[in-house]
Amino acid sequence: FGKGCSRAVCDNIAPSDMHNKSCCHVLSWCDEHPEDCPFQELECFGDECNEHNIFLNVNMLNVDMGFVFQFTTDANGRPQGCTGLDDQDWIANRKRFSGEVDCPLNNDPSGLGTVPNTDIVRTYFLEYEFYANNPKNWVVTFRKAFDKILENKVDPANLIAAGTCWLNSTCVAV
Repeated sequence: FGKGCSRAVCDNIAPSDMHNKSCCHVLSWCDEHPEDCPFQELECFGDECNEHNIFLNVNMLNVDMGFVFQFTTDANGRPQGCTGLDDQDWIANRKRFSGEVDCPLNNDPSGLGTVPNTDIVRTYFLEYEFYANNPKNWVVTFRKAFDKILENKVDPANLIAAGTCWLNSTCVAV
């Protein structure tokens, strides 16, 4: 689930200042193509724009879902315990996707203390929301964690630097 898109906010952003992934582009496209718009529920109004109540039809792995939603798993690791995860055809693998999932947010403490300069306990959902709103921070954190995973107790002197072509449009020899 994600936050809706406020037309009032979009109307106050110059098109040249909009991010290429802005929901404002989707609202405009849907205005021009109402019969083809799959996002009829995207537009929000007033306070509802601050709620994560728009179903985005996104597939998630259990580990991803676990950061956002509170649920349990069965002995095989299949998520359960929320509306949408109890579809018997899905459980029996006769359907590829579960129904629309409605789980409470995962507000369990993440173990990372409090939000800086506050007494607010950092929860798994707050961690997810922080990175969703700050993708550059996510990249920095991911890179540190990924580097640590790749080293896996290997002597750094034995590591060979790989190419960096995924950082830009052309590969650079190392």
